[in-house]
Amino acid sequence: GNEVELKGNITSIDASAKTFVLRGQTVSYGGTVQYSGGGEASLTVGRSVEVKAMIAPNSSTLSATKIEFEN
Repeated sequence: GNEVELKGNITSIDASAKTFVLRGQTVSYGGTVQYSGGGEASLTVGRSVEVKAMIAPNSSTLSATKIEFEN
């Protein structure tokens, strides 16, 4: 798969599905994710993050590998 980088504010979050929407893209944080500047509990609507993610084959969902919280 290809790695992509997204930066922006979280516009919605689905804690039960472990996904959030960033810049119109659905990002899954259900796998192994490296966090910087916060943790899973810090994922909230409006929070500014920088995400490194893999594009899953045959899926429109990105799988986060690293989530960095901006100050």
